[in-house]
Amino acid sequence: MTRRTDRRSWSRLSLPLLLGSVFTANILHAQVDESRGFVFYESLYGSVNAVGMVNRLDTTVGYKFNRTVEVNVGLPVYFVKPSDSTAEYTGTNSLSGLGNAYTSLRLNFANPTLQLTSVLTGTAPTGDEVKGLSTGRASVDWTNTVSHDFTWGTPYLSAGIANTVSDTSFFVRPFSSIGFVGHVEAGSTFRVNNMHSVGFSGYKVMPSGEQTIISRVIPRETVVPVVSSGGSADVPASGNGRGRGIGRGRNTSSGATTVVQTFEVVNETVGEADLAKDHGFSAWWNIRPSPAVSFYAGYSRSFPFDLNTFFFGTSVDMGYLIRGARRD
Repeated sequence: MTRRTDRRSWSRLSLPLLLGSVFTANILHAQVDESRGFVFYESLYGSVNAVGMVNRLDTTVGYKFNRTVEVNVGLPVYFVKPSDSTAEYTGTNSLSGLGNAYTSLRLNFANPTLQLTSVLTGTAPTGDEVKGLSTGRASVDWTNTVSHDFTWGTPYLSAGIANTVSDTSFFVRPFSSIGFVGHVEAGSTFRVNNMHSVGFSGYKVMPSGEQTIISRVIPRETVVPVVSSGGSADVPASGNGRGRGIGRGRNTSSGATTVVQTFEVVNETVGEADLAKDHGFSAWWNIRPSPAVSFYAGYSRSFPFDLNTFFFGTSVDMGYLIRGARRD
């Protein structure tokens, strides 16, 4: 099996998490005007590769103040199943649990030439650290995207900075990280008809400084041999599934050399910037049977991690459905 892993620690950033429990009642009184009012989304994302399957169920609620400003809060739930080979090597089983609660401020600026979307997202360490579902640190990601709508499709360019390598719709990662990164993505969607579209994009993650990688497929209490860069096996000194400076190791068995990513064999790894370095591409097919529901599936390739990932997802605009039911 072949993989690579990234991690790094940065100065602690924290963004106040919006707390509240008033959304459910207010959604029922959502305004018919689509440019403002309460929003409510349910989304499911999944990624399958040689490391295993990582699914993320997101519940997101928020408020649109106007066509420009939107604020959301959400809470993900993860469902993780290591691959048979990973499970056999480490003895780990399927696990599930809450991830890090998040809040985001979304700004949309549109004109006839370009559309600019700026999203500032902060997370609080509410996930289970023992299961690998949280780094135990708050995180911040600021991403800006420019795009233009043509009759044939929508090309876009996205760039941002963060103190973690974030999940995307195309790659729910088998690890999370701590450390400063810059990230870019460029691509385009292409309209097939009113219901179907296809897309293609390339991405790059550019880390800087020390990185920490937290595995989502290896719980913290797991103690397994860790493959070092010299080809020998090391057991984490603390006995709790942690290693330092291990990076991307190589294991030789039966005369074959296999690259093993640290998040496949140890819960936590600390090392240099290369741990979190990544680049690759994604291709997908999207189906939108109604304004409130969309489905997609596709393939993503990570070259540094040598990961071939098949991903899928669905999103339901519950607020739209509720408003439609009220109008009926």
